[in-house]
Amino acid sequence: NEKGLAVTINADKSGIPSASATPVSLVAREILQYAKNISEAYKIAAGRKMFVSESFLISSGEDHKSVVIEKTPDTLDLYDSEKNFIVCTNHFQSNGLKATLPNKEQIDQSASSYRYERVLELLNSIDTNTVEKTAALLRDQGGLANTDIGMGNEKAVNQLIAHHSIIFEPEKLRVWVSTSPWQLGPYVSYDLDKIFSMNGMKQDREIIDDSLTVAADPFLATDAFRNFVKFRKEGLILKSDGNVDLDQFIALNPNYYHTYVLAGDYSFRKKDFEKAKVYFEMALTKVVATKKEELYIQAQIEKCKKKKNS
Repeated sequence: NEKGLAVTINADKSGIPSASATPVSLVAREILQYAKNISEAYKIAAGRKMFVSESFLISSGEDHKSVVIEKTPDTLDLYDSEKNFIVCTNHFQSNGLKATLPNKEQIDQSASSYRYERVLELLNSIDTNTVEKTAALLRDQGGLANTDIGMGNEKAVNQLIAHHSIIFEPEKLRVWVSTSPWQLGPYVSYDLDKIFSMNGMKQDREIIDDSLTVAADPFLATDAFRNFVKFRKEGLILKSDGNVDLDQFIALNPNYYHTYVLAGDYSFRKKDFEKAKVYFEMALTKVVATKKEELYIQAQIEKCKKKKNS
């Protein structure tokens, strides 16, 4: 906002809502509209009842720091890393909420903690941060220790699904917004001082600051990117039982566990249970994103065994 306060929201594990309450987006909007610092943002968050759990990452130009306000339908807490960086994925970190059962399940069963560790790993490789280095971090597709976990893996920072990402520089009232596809296009910069001082748009024109544009990711010009686009298209064809060469499909994204899940599900529906079992077993040799998906793959292997022997 015009005071240099930025808000990003990351969901945490929630129970099934039993009553209506304020939507998360409206709480975030109220903070942006009325808060100029962390204290005021916290007060607004405390005054609203929500029906899901959410982390509000608040970056304040006035306070020269960032914190995470963590809120559930019945609890509120604040996490301050007390360092010169803070990381927020999809689990709580505050003393009041990190040990709760839903949060422990989220850490154990989701991809959140893996992505958190990957961001820390990337931050530790940076000496002095810059907008360009932040963009590179947000575009990172690697696993821990720079392992190849396949394109599109939920455990990656960039899962090749996001509509956009934003880099905030609150003290200077600047933002960089990524362009398509999937955070890979140029990050274009907006000077909010200039935008907020405008008395309406007099004509249809760009208002970005071209001198601060961060270049597109070189990945866009690679065969790997073209393979991924084809992989996505053929994956949809597989799901609808269309005709796809499975060997060629797997070669498009061979280190991604879900590649083999798609091939396994397709073969299972075609009643080729032996082949399906091989694909599912191969999936388990890769980095699987969530516990739920791992259990699904294991269950499919058991089904293949039973079908084969029946």
